[in-house]
Amino acid sequence: MGGTTFLSRINPTLNCNNVAASIGISLCVNKYSQWGIPNCYKFANVWDGQTCSSISQMYASTLYYGLTDLYMCNNGLDCNNLRRGMTICTWCVGSDQP
Repeated sequence: MGGTTFLSRINPTLNCNNVAASIGISLCVNKYSQWGIPNCYKFANVWDGQTCSSISQMYASTLYYGLTDLYMCNNGLDCNNLRRGMTICTWCVGSDQP
């Protein structure tokens, strides 16, 4: 998602076609909300530079099926929008090893 599109989406009153009219208004630059994580046995926090692939590799002992398990344990996870400090589930009901 482009920067201008993202800013417009989280700041509905922003007029990107006339930025001068927006001088002095407050802008939201990170509209972050965490989804609920039910039935999770183990949690981890996302750090700068981590990707879904690196997380699934780091927690391979509990995310046996890699990205498939990561998505299953974190309904709504957007791997293009990971945020530092975000809590993710690294082992959940149904992701048990075969």
